[in-house]
Amino acid sequence: MVAVERKTSGGIIDDSGGVYLIKNGTISGDNKASSTQWTTGDTYETYGSSSDLWGQTWTPGNINAADFGFVIAIFSDSTEARTASIDHIRVTVYYTAGELTVTTSANLTPNGTLPSAAQKTDGTGVVDISTTVADSEGDLSKAKVQYVSGGGCSGTWAAATLQTPISATYNDTGGAPDINNSNPYQVGTTATTQIKTSAGTNTVDFDWASATDIASGNGTYCLRLTVNDFADDDPVPATRTLTIDNVAPTAPGNLTNGGTTATTITLTFGAQTTETNFSEYKIYYKQGASGVTQSDTLQSDGDLAFINYNTTTNTVVSGLTSNTQYVFNIWAYDSYGHSTAATEIAITTSSSGGFSFKGIGWIYSASIDTDSYPTISSKNVLRAKWTQSIPTGCTLNLYMRGTGTGPTPDYATSSWAGPYSGSGTTVTQNLTGVAALQGFRYYQYRVEMNSCNSNTQSAELYDIAIDFD
Repeated sequence: MVAVERKTSGGIIDDSGGVYLIKNGTISGDNKASSTQWTTGDTYETYGSSSDLWGQTWTPGNINAADFGFVIAIFSDSTEARTASIDHIRVTVYYTAGELTVTTSANLTPNGTLPSAAQKTDGTGVVDISTTVADSEGDLSKAKVQYVSGGGCSGTWAAATLQTPISATYNDTGGAPDINNSNPYQVGTTATTQIKTSAGTNTVDFDWASATDIASGNGTYCLRLTVNDFADDDPVPATRTLTIDNVAPTAPGNLTNGGTTATTITLTFGAQTTETNFSEYKIYYKQGASGVTQSDTLQSDGDLAFINYNTTTNTVVSGLTSNTQYVFNIWAYDSYGHSTAATEIAITTSSSGGFSFKGIGWIYSASIDTDSYPTISSKNVLRAKWTQSIPTGCTLNLYMRGTGTGPTPDYATSSWAGPYSGSGTTVTQNLTGVAALQGFRYYQYRVEMNSCNSNTQSAELYDIAIDFD
């Protein structure tokens, strides 16, 4: 039996010129011409059958001889230029074991590889796939791509939903290989848009819509590529593992107000997100009461690159306008472009010129030179004044210390006297009996603010003045 893969460039072309076997170098036996018109795509035509001797008697020597062969003559109905092409001829000899020894030429199988497969980082779930297809006989080929969960590349394989764009190093007569997900071999199944290998190894790239197939996929998956030359599969399909993450992070805990000044707002972090492939948090803000989006102003803080906020508890947004409302929100991102937001929060900055809370600590004055008072032992009252009232619920404490009469103040060995507490806009303290403040030329004060917002915080006081009476 003889199988011929052939095609024509167009017009009426058939094999009515004759189809024969060659025995002992001579064309002889039955004419198997079918007069079937050739098509423009590669198709097989079979001549004879498993029991057909083509009108001849045969011995193993006849079959194995160098002058055994096959001849086909074609016919065209026109004088116009037309091309008839034969890709290959396959002769199959059927025999009874022990009676006939023959040598047959088997089809050489194609080979495919999977050099790369990686999910995009734009949140679409699309996987970029690069393949190579080769066939030593240059046969047109097709390919199928399947996937399975896990890194062991075993189990029940499912067909991958492939999509364009698709490109190839070498195109068929109709262009790049086609994609048809209704066919078991999704790539290159249509005539004139198959995978061409006659020019050499063909690199074919396309995409897998992983979110369509595994919307909740989150872990390691294995891809398998099987190429086929329309006769046989690659006996060893290529495989490659990759990470798929089509699951967005859980929403991070909501931001809360950690304190304000005229130009800053402290945002306290909530609970951290849950995400296998965490990338970063982003905080966006704008003026207003609501509606912050990912196109608004981005807060810069290196701690947001850590899923646990680098063990910190807050971030300070600076450069704001006093007495102005801002709306904030935080998003958690994974490495593949998915994001989830918390619930936004609106916070108003403090009025300009008010107390500015800087966290736990103290503020110090520069040295106060009392050169006009060589000694204050005769002075009875220390008076401190400032221009802003102490916030409700807060207690202001004032401490003083002094140093010698030399030209340079040195407080290294001086002790703080106090605290002297006050409210409103004035602290008045009688110095009588406070030995630590008697007889110095230079003084320094320290101010702290207590019991504000359940925290010990320091206050930045404006226009503070110290007088002695």
